[in-house]
Amino acid sequence: MKRCLFSLIVLSLFTWSAFSQKTPVIDELKQISQLPSEIKQRVTAMAFDGEKLWFAIYLDRGRYVTYNPAAEKWDIEQDAYLRAAISKITGKWASPGGMVFADGKLWLGSFYGESFGWLDIRDSANFRVFEKLYKPQISGSQSYSSMAFDGSFIWSAWHSFNGSLETRKTQLLLKIERETGEIVSEYPLPPGNTADGTHGLTFDGTRLWHIKGNKLSAIDLNGTPGEEFILKELKRPSGLAWDGNALWIVEFTGKVWKLPFKQI
Repeated sequence: MKRCLFSLIVLSLFTWSAFSQKTPVIDELKQISQLPSEIKQRVTAMAFDGEKLWFAIYLDRGRYVTYNPAAEKWDIEQDAYLRAAISKITGKWASPGGMVFADGKLWLGSFYGESFGWLDIRDSANFRVFEKLYKPQISGSQSYSSMAFDGSFIWSAWHSFNGSLETRKTQLLLKIERETGEIVSEYPLPPGNTADGTHGLTFDGTRLWHIKGNKLSAIDLNGTPGEEFILKELKRPSGLAWDGNALWIVEFTGKVWKLPFKQI
């Protein structure tokens, strides 16, 4: 009887742990750093590699910088081969709109919607490009504006700048198969300003998180929106990353914020 009771307690704890969720502590949002002044102050994407945050610089031919939160240190040195590979993956403008690490590979999406793909940062000659303009029938510019990885699929916030269409058709969440680059599902995103293509997207182990303007939204893996939070201090977020305990948020102007989470 005691063994059965113990087993039930263990199972209950495991189930609670597996399905419990995290929520942001809005009052503890804090600006942590600012992109170094010698770098153009226009960030379009951010990713976390388990140690460092990576930032992509808008229209700077594949330029990236990194920040180590534990050491509070920026590194602006460039690997020329890595920068060249980033340029090849992100189209003629060589400007990432989304970034995420997945199984040791850095995935990138073009800010102008021409392509997405991945590269091995340990061997920049090892990369793959999927040339996909997702909605060629929609006139005007479009973007793969942010990316996330749920352990199986790549997700991207896709954005069209066509203001004549409803936002449910121009701001979409895409689910992407890694091996083929096939887009297997699409869902409307919580909308924001159509003229501004910056988005943030990440995965916390349970749910996706999306930010557009100052609205942070939880989204489940069926594309269903959940909780929403307004972060009044933010103006133009352009990237999200999850470090296991907190969200990191970067604004287009290079401000870097940290938002702690708690278990619920």
